[in-house]
Amino acid sequence: MKNPDFCYNRSYSFKTNPYHANLLQDLYMGSCGEVVSFLQFTYQSNQLIPFGKPQGKIFKELACDDNFHLTELAELIILLGGNIEYCHAKKFLSGSIISYSKDIKSMLHQNIEMKEKSIIAYKIAVAKIENINIKNKLIAISKTEEHHLFLLKNELAKI
Repeated sequence: MKNPDFCYNRSYSFKTNPYHANLLQDLYMGSCGEVVSFLQFTYQSNQLIPFGKPQGKIFKELACDDNFHLTELAELIILLGGNIEYCHAKKFLSGSIISYSKDIKSMLHQNIEMKEKSIIAYKIAVAKIENINIKNKLIAISKTEEHHLFLLKNELAKI
């Protein structure tokens, strides 16, 4: 799933593009963006792992993937001339952006909704961006998000 060489491969050709950088900033820090997803899954895994709940381990793995995604998006935003800010719609990051539910079923429902919205956002961004290297990276991330959605739905079905 992960390609650690992507972040260090400078052979890609980028021109600054504030519009594309802003599109990626939404994927990075939007209400269903990678930063929010990472924080949500981290919180949830920390709540569940001490009690031996298997969902805690799953959430921890999803948080790791989302952390990798936010790193990839951050590099693209910078290469496009944007700023990676923990801000969306002029609202800066706060702890109120994530859900503090402690009920596993509620967590799964919230995470499924978040991933569904995220996948839609990635597809919209892919349709709007012309750079093939960026498109390919977003498609790859979107496929991982679809796999996350599959895992979450399977986990919900078990309950």
